[in-house]
Parts: sequence; structure tokens; C-alpha cells
Amino acid sequence: MTPGAYNLDQTIEVTWPDTVVLGLGFPTLIPSRGIVSMRVASVAGVKLSGMIFDAGSVNSPVLLQVGDCGGPGSRLRRARPGRLDVEPDDRRLRGFPGDP
Repeated sequence: MTPGAYNLDQTIEVTWPDTVVLGLGFPTLIPSRGIVSMRVASVAGVKLSGMIFDAGSVNSPVLLQVGDCGGPGSRLRRARPGRLDVEPDDRRLRGFPGDP
């Protein structure tokens, strides 16, 4: 993705394993009508980097959804959960284990 503000009218679905979604110049994803900006399926090796998830004018349940907590195959997903890595500079965000 290139720099700019993207007003999304549908969710970006990442469904392939080992996909890299790279934002150059920190593109901003803004959902409309309360949708989820990006949904990453329960697949291995997906990498997201260099983008901003901003709130839209209508509340969304989440801005970024990683994995699925139910549905067909959820037993397999619980046995092999996804992993969400955070770069050290982003640890200033609250809600991570070990935060003060």
C-alpha cells in the first residue's frame, strides 16, 4: 500500500499463508459503516507492517481481526494458535502482558 488515507467500504481479507501486507509511508485504513478494516484468516506466516488502523465515524467491532475464535476447524486453531508479534517500539501501547 502507498501513503494516503484509504476509506474502506469493504473488509480487506488476508486468507493466504505467508502473505506480506506492507505499507509504505504509513497508509491509514479507515473503515466505513462499522466494518472491520482488515481480517487475517487463521493461517500461518502472515506479516503486517507499516500501516495505521484508524477509527471511522461509525463504531466497528474491531479494526484488525487476527484469526477466528470459532467455526469449522476451530479445534485445530486452538491447538495451533496464531501469533501476534509486536516490534519493541510499539510496546508503548497498553494491553500487552508485562505492561505496567
